[in-house]
Amino acid sequence: MKKTVKYLAVAIIGIVLFSTSCEKKEEQEEYNQVSLDGTSSEDDEMMTRDEEILLGSPCNYDLTQLLAPCAVVTETSASFPKTITIDYGTGCTNSNGVTKKGKVIVYMTNPLNVEGAVRQISFDGFYVNSTQITGTKNLENTGFNSAGNALISVDADLTFTNGNGTRTRSSDHVREWIGHATCERTDDEFLITGSGSVTRNSGTARSYSITSAIHIKNSCRYPVAGEIDFGTTSKRGCIINYGSGECDEFAQLTAKRKNKVFTINLATRTIE
Repeated sequence: MKKTVKYLAVAIIGIVLFSTSCEKKEEQEEYNQVSLDGTSSEDDEMMTRDEEILLGSPCNYDLTQLLAPCAVVTETSASFPKTITIDYGTGCTNSNGVTKKGKVIVYMTNPLNVEGAVRQISFDGFYVNSTQITGTKNLENTGFNSAGNALISVDADLTFTNGNGTRTRSSDHVREWIGHATCERTDDEFLITGSGSVTRNSGTARSYSITSAIHIKNSCRYPVAGEIDFGTTSKRGCIINYGSGECDEFAQLTAKRKNKVFTINLATRTIE
């Protein structure tokens, strides 16, 4: 009888340990997925930034150098309104090591730094590295704030497909464009505000709101500051914080329910 009780106790302990291990693994996978969902809002927003801003600009940019050496740029007219197509063919790698292929198609009424200018963006077989992007994105210069910065409304419904599955994002953002008045690209910075939602291929949808403007600098691959509330209540979801101005590949994720704090590697979009 004692041996039976002993074996039973060992079995129960084993089950508890196994169950705890599984829960931790599931929890880690969930946080990794939340990390992917949460950090997608600003990264997806800026994925075609160069195409959106450089095309149709009055500045005499060498687009093949700024976009990618093998990019082919064609336009339907020398004057506005017009449509410009960037064809990356079977693959072009830019100076940041990002490979794009397929076409980005941009209809525009004026240069984007002109108040009232509208841009409508669509894609044809377009990939960024191994991720295919489909859907539409609409931009409009709605005017200038008291600091003289252009305010660009960005409405997007985009689908991203890669080896990890399919993710759909709908967003309603405002992009404050600092440095729009010069042709010097190094002084361009962006402050992004707004809200949206991300839906996984499983059908799970998560809404988000940007509670502190996401700060993007041309000199840094990753956001340098800002905060996103990813979830619908004070007890569900997470807070993602990009820091206070440093250029690095890390952000902080705080799980609301357990108040746990994790470090996100933005290069992989996973929890470290």
